[in-house]
Amino acid sequence: MVDKHIIATIAESGIAVDDAQDMAERVFGAVLSSLAAGRTVQIPGVCRLRAPRKPAWPGTLKRQAVEQRKVGIVHPAIIEQGAPYEVAKPIDPQVSSHAWGQAIRAAAEGQGQ
Repeated sequence: MVDKHIIATIAESGIAVDDAQDMAERVFGAVLSSLAAGRTVQIPGVCRLRAPRKPAWPGTLKRQAVEQRKVGIVHPAIIEQGAPYEVAKPIDPQVSSHAWGQAIRAAAEGQGQ
């Protein structure tokens, strides 16, 4: 069953709910069959989906392998980005977190004396 929010969005355009349900099921069925066939599916403005065939080892003994396809997201898009905001710890890519902690401790010791 297709997500009810998708059906509601399609129905807002004037299409009957039953037709919207059928349409969405056909589209997602086509996406699934394309992925199962080894093709990449592009979702415009969102991402690309791939399902490469890989071996998996079920069970704990790992004596048998099975081939499976697992869907993965490739090249996800940023669909929303907020305004920048201040954080408590400035991010400096030149300074590791360990060195950052040492600098804070050294500054605290300098103020305590």
